[in-house]
Amino acid sequence: MNEVELRAGATLDGCRALGRAVIAQAGLAAMPDAPASVFGTTPSNELATIYCLPQRGIAIIAVAGSDNKLTRPILARLMDFWNKR
Repeated sequence: MNEVELRAGATLDGCRALGRAVIAQAGLAAMPDAPASVFGTTPSNELATIYCLPQRGIAIIAVAGSDNKLTRPILARLMDFWNKR
């Protein structure tokens, strides 16, 4: 799990849109959104979420799965794509 900064003035909708784009760019399949989060999954069932907290100026990116050897590279890709926005 990692924290990333939002741009000044970011909105919840803007953060969620960026989160959906980052999840797609990282090659994950989109899942239904929650009010403040977007989700994606891999074919081997790792689950990624980007939880938007624009009132704090951050988003939390987390990946869950059965093995860190699988989840760590997914988290790194998500962080990389987010930071290149």
